[in-house]
Amino acid sequence: MSFTLRILSLVTAISFLFLALFSFVPYAVIDGRLFGWMAVNPPLNFFHLFTALAAAAASYSGDKVPFAFFRIFGFVYLFMGVLGLLHFGYPLLGFMANSFQGNFFHTLIGCLFILVSFLEPASK
Repeated sequence: MSFTLRILSLVTAISFLFLALFSFVPYAVIDGRLFGWMAVNPPLNFFHLFTALAAAAASYSGDKVPFAFFRIFGFVYLFMGVLGLLHFGYPLLGFMANSFQGNFFHTLIGCLFILVSFLEPASK
């Protein structure tokens, strides 16, 4: 299980890295929305980049680090999604882009990360 979580952390890192990098490409952001779908701005892009770096670090660290990564970032993303739904129409925490699609994405990712973090490692 630990090896699988390390691979999943690496896949998460690559996915969030592409998400963050595409968010800085002018032709990928249409009217402040990534591919015309999810609202993005530099603070949110840097948070996604930070998530990618943390996931990469977790994938190359010890066996228990990916569990901690998915648990911590799961609750953070779930909090961001729920808070965004409560403050819909206003910037998240006063400075991050907020859209329904983004809130759905953050809530879904948060729930998946939390689910993965509570998977029991296979006993030897």
